[in-house]
Amino acid sequence: MRYLVSKEIKSETKVGKSIYLFDFFFLIVYMAVSFVLVNLVHPSLHLLFYLFSFVMALLLTSKSYTNKKRRNYQSIAIMLRKDQTVYRSVVNMSQRTKLQEEEELKRAEKTKGQEKGKKKKQEKPKVDKVLQIRGYDKETQCYLMKNGGFMDLIQINSKDLVNSSADEVEYDCMKFAKEYKLEEADLKLIVLNFPCDTKRQQAYYHR
Repeated sequence: MRYLVSKEIKSETKVGKSIYLFDFFFLIVYMAVSFVLVNLVHPSLHLLFYLFSFVMALLLTSKSYTNKKRRNYQSIAIMLRKDQTVYRSVVNMSQRTKLQEEEELKRAEKTKGQEKGKKKKQEKPKVDKVLQIRGYDKETQCYLMKNGGFMDLIQINSKDLVNSSADEVEYDCMKFAKEYKLEEADLKLIVLNFPCDTKRQQAYYHR
């Protein structure tokens, strides 16, 4: 056997889907008072006065955001009666942080979309603009640069220095020293510890 226990015994009566009976009577009383006081208003402003009274009645009977289970006019009455140095409105920080996080996510998505649009608009630089290559000289087997210089690509075969003898290491050092003396410009050695496939780049330069 199941026993159903009601958790809430004080429930407000509704006139419609979202209008309570108390709110309905409050609107009627408020508008009746407005009809009585309309004689104090200039005749050209009667329509605006009725509209203002109706909007204020809706705002006063709507639920309070900072004071749950109470209406706005009740929150105003509590604010006027109580001491402001003792009683203050409590804001749910968890809800505020959730709203802030949602706004930050929306902003991040907007910025990502704008950055993607900018990247699509920007054209990628071509190889000839980056390297400034004018052509290839078959006699010298070097690349001619736009500034009048030359560029050459040299492959250095690596060796196992740990298992090599001291004479072999010294001989390699002497070859590097000779290379430094022959070359006038500065040299930069880029050592990679993984195999690099440059077949596509070589095919492009040959073409």
